[in-house]
Amino acid sequence: MQPQHPQNHPSTRPGRPEPSAPPRSAPRPSPGAKAGGEPEGASSAPESRVTFRNCGQLAFHHPNRRGDGRALRFELKLPDIPWEAGFLFMEMAHQNPTERDRNRSFATFDWERKVTVKLGFIDVCEILAVLEGEQEQAGGDRGLYHAAPGMNTLIGCRRSADPAGVWIDVSRKSERDGQGFKGTFLLRPTEALGLRHVLRQGLFHLAFPGTVATPGPGPAGQGASPTTVRPARTGRDAGGRLSDAA
Repeated sequence: MQPQHPQNHPSTRPGRPEPSAPPRSAPRPSPGAKAGGEPEGASSAPESRVTFRNCGQLAFHHPNRRGDGRALRFELKLPDIPWEAGFLFMEMAHQNPTERDRNRSFATFDWERKVTVKLGFIDVCEILAVLEGEQEQAGGDRGLYHAAPGMNTLIGCRRSADPAGVWIDVSRKSERDGQGFKGTFLLRPTEALGLRHVLRQGLFHLAFPGTVATPGPGPAGQGASPTTVRPARTGRDAGGRLSDAA
């Protein structure tokens, strides 16, 4: 047996202390709890900031030769704090004037002046009910109304027989100068079918953004079974940062 040299042992190297292992699990704090045992009333500015991570994007583009086409895209964003709600962001943009190069035309869209609406769980349920054929129009005769400081937004979603598909309407108006955005987009039957399945799956993540599906051990010889659901974020470390489950 060869002797151990203290200077080569990882725990005795100068300037590189052995890191302590994080706990395997931590209790989920309540929304109003303070990190690190802070007393009630202490400053908690970092705790109140919620950041969202982009979880993918689905886009539909309908350009035309007249140059008045539109594009519609959906983006799922989930919060880094598991007990906060997730949202589905819907964006619409007008087509830019068509630029021609010999016999080819290139369609682009004015995403700099797009309109963005934030759809919550019930908003998505309203739109999904139209895609499922459970109702003719989202939000009744008025549509989905969103009020924000300085602006009002009206979102429409209704079934159409001729032309076949589902109309998506967005109208936004500024209370200060009356300027805003107005656009309509016809989802073709195949596009509406695809969006219907996407929204079905997305509802779970909007309701429970702190959980993710991960492959779990399946029966012997049958590989993994994607049925295990675990918390994506379970607590905070000593510095107040969110820590992943071990």
